[in-house]
Amino acid sequence: MSEHELDPLEARDHLAMVDRILSRIDEPVCLGGLPYIVWGVVGGSTDFVTQVVVVQHGAPSLLWVSLTLMLAAVAFMIYYGMRLSRKERRGLLGRHIGNVFMISWITSLVMMLLASHIFSYWAQGAIWSLMFGAAMMYVGTLARSRISFAGGILLLLSIIAANYSYQYAGYVLAAGFIIGMGGAGVALSLAHGDE
Repeated sequence: MSEHELDPLEARDHLAMVDRILSRIDEPVCLGGLPYIVWGVVGGSTDFVTQVVVVQHGAPSLLWVSLTLMLAAVAFMIYYGMRLSRKERRGLLGRHIGNVFMISWITSLVMMLLASHIFSYWAQGAIWSLMFGAAMMYVGTLARSRISFAGGILLLLSIIAANYSYQYAGYVLAAGFIIGMGGAGVALSLAHGDE
């Protein structure tokens, strides 16, 4: 025991401080739905356009629509991240969630652009669904968000469904992104409001 004994008032103050710290740790992280909506629409439209152009022999100029949407989404996410950084300091968990999605996005982009001979046709779309589905499930676990976790499961299930409907694989993967990621974003926005 130390020489300095706490009097009851000091002990209550210390316990109150510890209680405040523990209550903050216990709070679930409020995830914004807007990034989910943006990437759900971009991922879904990319798979949809690829299905129309490659399988249905549509106009190849539609691929530019997909690339433009993807670049716009990247620009938006950079702006969104900077806005959040200025608005308030993100905690360690918030930064970790951002890093998980950034790693998923970079990994998927490398697979799509630099390994196109290995991962061809629907494998590229399935990799996007796999990476973002796993990221959503991981973030859902970190932030204790059932909505994010369920959206990730839907993205993964779309890969299985696309496997058994190969003729329409692009449409199925697109639906997985729009419902799984975009739908999760809408549900998160309605549940928590967006930042």
